[in-house]
Amino acid sequence: MEKKQIRTAGSAKREATPIRSASFRLSFAAIFAIVLLAYGLQRFPPDLDDFFSPGTLICLAASLALATVLVRNLDTLYQLLTSARFAVVLVLFIGIATIIGTFVLQKAEPADYREYYGAGLSSLFNALFLTDVFHSLWFNCLLGVTAICLLLVIVKRKPFSPLQWGFLFSHLGVLLILAGALVGTVKGSRGAINLTEGTRRDRMVLLDGGSSTGEMMALGFGLQLDEFQVDHYPGKYRIYAYREKESPEKEENPYRIIASFAISEAREKKKIPGTDIHFRVTEETLEPKSSAEERTAHRLVLTASRREWEVEVGEGLDLGDGWHAMINNFFPHLSYDSARKEIINLSEVPVNPTLLLTLSRGSESRVLWLFSNAPDTPMMRGGEIEGMPFLHYVYDSSWKSPSVQLELETPGGKSSSHLRTQPFPPLVLEEGRTVLALGKREGEVKEYRSLVSLWKNGAEFRKDTIAVNNPLEQDGYMFYQADFNPEDLTYSGILVVSDPGLSIVYAGFILLSLGVIWTVYIKPRIIARKARSRS
Repeated sequence: MEKKQIRTAGSAKREATPIRSASFRLSFAAIFAIVLLAYGLQRFPPDLDDFFSPGTLICLAASLALATVLVRNLDTLYQLLTSARFAVVLVLFIGIATIIGTFVLQKAEPADYREYYGAGLSSLFNALFLTDVFHSLWFNCLLGVTAICLLLVIVKRKPFSPLQWGFLFSHLGVLLILAGALVGTVKGSRGAINLTEGTRRDRMVLLDGGSSTGEMMALGFGLQLDEFQVDHYPGKYRIYAYREKESPEKEENPYRIIASFAISEAREKKKIPGTDIHFRVTEETLEPKSSAEERTAHRLVLTASRREWEVEVGEGLDLGDGWHAMINNFFPHLSYDSARKEIINLSEVPVNPTLLLTLSRGSESRVLWLFSNAPDTPMMRGGEIEGMPFLHYVYDSSWKSPSVQLELETPGGKSSSHLRTQPFPPLVLEEGRTVLALGKREGEVKEYRSLVSLWKNGAEFRKDTIAVNNPLEQDGYMFYQADFNPEDLTYSGILVVSDPGLSIVYAGFILLSLGVIWTVYIKPRIIARKARSRS
């Protein structure tokens, strides 16, 4: 009988404690219902002119459900919102949302989503408002519920004694941070100002995400770009890796750059991203000879006798057996223009050294093209003359283009290759899917800044500089250096942000820090002092 009474008393105690209402299952269901309701309201906004619209019906059903809970289960709702289990589930939902907002592109162009995620996933992200998580109604409802829970916990705990001030300060700090974020979302604005040197603007174009709304907003003062400055990195040779795009036939440039390697770093083995190819630099010649050091020699070698002559353009040569050669022209970079249907020289760089000569004996003659890169395949006008000597052309020059010697490791084994700068062709791998090129990107931008002046009532009242990571603050507006045009270095793109909730957020962080300091350092000292006074 006694055991039965004890069990009954224990059961009564458990019933008095709202464990069921504070269970993880109920917490999850409640928070999921809040997210689902907020999603429905954002997907189907209420239409006050149409009572039977989906948004209006959802809003009405939510209001009736909330009223029912408040009337019939107010105490249960209070216990649920102030329970630790509800807080854990709520933080879990917010954490998952934050992870999604971090790893999924936010406020990007539709084409970017299709390129990165494909048509199916991009449509799903857009339907669930995952492309702007932190401004979605369901995420802000989670933050709102968090604020309500914090406020109710403060009311429940009544932390007004000095020993509990750390708890009070930290919870009030988080409340202020959430309130500041809400104020910034509702009252804040983002805009853009495009300036060229000497122009002044007193209005900004409002932005929604990254796109212009076409609406203008007055600043209350004028911003003038006095000078735009750009700093460049010194040009250094690098090895650039390119990968063929998914649909190269639809692209103007079928390749995209996937990596670049400094020559000094590439002396250690490097892997080309997305491939099974490794390479390393074994030798480098990055400084070409100056023109004063150049010495070019054209050598003709008679195959049969191995006789050799050094010749110049315009010079005649007696080959023996009545044969005579006249050196007509030299083409360092021979090519063929299919549009004009003629042979042309593309540059003075010896990419395809070619010698044009006339070979004759008596009344018979032939025009020959001798290629240094393909000495065994001369090109001739007319048929071969009986007994005509066979000549090799050797191009000898001290001119050296910047180049590196590579050791390659592919699934097929090891090999070596010579990589030179343009106009020499790049190194093509994997049947054209991967390309390595040696180049120096002259003038890569290191930093850019806008030297501006602020004007009001026709008078200048401030001069300052806007740079990347160094914004300008004026009258509650933050001006960020956001853009420039490499083809017009007098242009500057300025991003303007107004966030009236920022000071509230700062105050919240100060209170939160104070709460931590109070809990960790001050509270133990108060407890120790009280213990000493008792003893």
